Amino acid sequence: VGRSLNHPSRPWQRIARHDNDIKKIAALKLDGEGYEYEVLASLLDFPDTLLPELIIIEHTHAKLWKENIINLLIHRRYSKLGKNRSNTFLSLCVES
Repeated sequence: VGRSLNHPSRPWQRIARHDNDIKKIAALKLDGEGYEYEVLASLLDFPDTLLPELIIIEHTHAKLWKENIINLLIHRRYSKLGKNRSNTFLSLCVES
């Protein structure tokens, strides 16, 4: 099934830094209706200081993801706290 997304968007870093001068993201809840990978892919290139401390991501459409975003986040210093029927909870690991 072909899907298209026709929605104006702005890169995460522009929203965080340029538009709002955000210095820290405590939590991010994402329900992208299957587009979670596209939304979070740029997050993988964020500087460590802008990574959300907690991410709650809906996984009910995971079969539509280009790549398993949960595994990518785990490789980007997140640990999986748990999951329920529709969401996975991840926490940023603090380096000691």
